[in-house]
This record gives sequence, structure tokens and C-alpha cells, in this order.
Amino acid sequence: MGKIAALVYLEPMQKKALKQRSAKSGTSVAEEIRNAVDIYLKGEVTADELKTLDIASQRAEASIKKMITLLRDVNKQMDGFLSQREDKG
Repeated sequence: MGKIAALVYLEPMQKKALKQRSAKSGTSVAEEIRNAVDIYLKGEVTADELKTLDIASQRAEASIKKMITLLRDVNKQMDGFLSQREDKG
């Protein structure tokens, strides 16, 4: 069966995530969207579950960004500490 065009407006974050997912899996953004629609239509995931998952994903992303910042700060401190040790040694 042939495909038909559908205009879908996405949030910028959704588009970015779809591009990243498609690049990682070697698929197109359109294919990722079709797969998501298929899962939804089969009833495997409800709209409420998708919303909950989206919220959880956003929170996880924020936590990961905080951890990355913390790790960078620790690395800077360790670099400074090691540099001081090398200067004394």
C-alpha cells in the first residue's frame, strides 16, 4: 500500500529527538513517526503513558545535564590538583 502525506506539527524538542533517534537507528524521521503511530494505534501504549514517558524523559535529560556539569566541575578540580602536584614534584 502506498503512503500518503500528512502535515504534522512537532515541538522543537520532539523534532530534535526524532532526528537523533533516526540517525542512531539508521532510519528516517518519517519512519520513526510511522512506527510510533503504529504502536499507538495497536494500543500497546496509551496517550497517557506516552505523556508520562515524555515527562519522565525530560526529567531524566535535565538530571543527566546536571550530572555532566558536576562531572566537568570535578574534572576541572582534579586537573588543578594534579597540576599542583606535578609542579611540586
